[in-house]
Amino acid sequence: MQIYRKNDLILEVIEFSPEMRERGDFLIIEDVRGDLLVQVIDMEYLELPGLLEETITDLPYIEIAENGEESILLKIRDATVLKCKIRGILTDKGILTSTWIPSRVHSSISHITDGEVLRYVIGDRIKRPITIGKTRFEEEVVIDAKSLDGKLTVITGKKGTGKSHLSKIILKGLLSYGAPCLVFDINGEYVGEDTVSLTPGDTLKFTLRYVGSDSFLKILDEIYGLPSSSLWEVRRVWESLGEKITLEKLKHSIRAKSMNEHVRDAILRRLEMIEASRIFTDEPSEGIRIEEKIHSDRGVIVNLKGLPGVFRRMIVDLILTKIIYLLEKERIPPIFLFAEEAHTYHDEKFWEDLVTRMRHIGISLIFITNQPDRLSETIYRQADNVFLFNFTNENDLSFVSKASRVDSETVRSLVSTLPPRYCLILGEVVGDIPIVLSVVGDTYFKSGRTKCYFD
Repeated sequence: MQIYRKNDLILEVIEFSPEMRERGDFLIIEDVRGDLLVQVIDMEYLELPGLLEETITDLPYIEIAENGEESILLKIRDATVLKCKIRGILTDKGILTSTWIPSRVHSSISHITDGEVLRYVIGDRIKRPITIGKTRFEEEVVIDAKSLDGKLTVITGKKGTGKSHLSKIILKGLLSYGAPCLVFDINGEYVGEDTVSLTPGDTLKFTLRYVGSDSFLKILDEIYGLPSSSLWEVRRVWESLGEKITLEKLKHSIRAKSMNEHVRDAILRRLEMIEASRIFTDEPSEGIRIEEKIHSDRGVIVNLKGLPGVFRRMIVDLILTKIIYLLEKERIPPIFLFAEEAHTYHDEKFWEDLVTRMRHIGISLIFITNQPDRLSETIYRQADNVFLFNFTNENDLSFVSKASRVDSETVRSLVSTLPPRYCLILGEVVGDIPIVLSVVGDTYFKSGRTKCYFD
């Protein structure tokens, strides 16, 4: 291999004996000034402009056959150009930013495995290891649970590529260290031995007294669109009932109170819709307390499978409002929140606001989605860690390439060619060096699968 040319942070390397090289592979360029790490992001056949042809014919290690031309032409025709992104200089302290150009004459180029690269960037600093997969060279890829703590993480890819599988492995790893975890599960597939599943209307019910008037009125306002004049009437009735508040007593008092009939009907219709969700109970023994579930040393799985969108949003609103309150009052420890397909139960503005406040509140947020464009650009730009599975749609690639942890050229080139169960990792978990891995197998959680007639 020999350096051909440099264009910004791209080094083009000529390889005359093509090996089983793949996008994402790493090379070391050894020079008198240090060892430069580069990553292959694309490959193409060698073209032969005049100057390049003269350079090649002068290379000492190309043997010329007895017939004069055949051997060198065959080597040239089979040669490839590796387009490599400069990642930095390998040092004892990790990988440092490079500003120099290696010699084309006196440098040498060799292959380095992904595992060796990880040892440079992470070394022995991992204190709470979570094994999430293997490199293409069968080396284990281990991340530190601490690199997810207080961070914003995005896991995204097409359906069936393995993103939910990876999120379950991360969840299992966090639970093994006793980390409080809450999962909004829209497919009912996160139930395991160390988790407790909350199903709305069954194992997930709240009393109005526990929820509080502010949270309840917020639901009536933002989700059910109750006018402000009607909200005021509900608040007055709530305050009159005090600690005796129940849904049935609230409805009874609204019916009995003197007020405009249109206002009364508007309030009662919405209360009946809320009642139909079956997530409120008048029996204190049936109502749960989120703080007790969080302190149970088991992952809390909120099963949203099959629920209408309005019910999903109401449940998520109630739980997150209570979680934020408990965190601010320091009644529960910081928590890891897994939001699967977050766009199905809340809008971009809500999640952007939570992302802005999460570090101060004590929430480590992990998004899992197969529709990357349903998360805002703000979320991608602020993400500390991104796990990208295969995308081929140009619009999807455009969105995921906005991840601030790496250049868009790398993302577009590597992500579009990933096979199933392979992902590109960006961010703090891998020392900001893009790494491709295959996700390890695991049967701890229920497997998500498509139901088919011909199974």
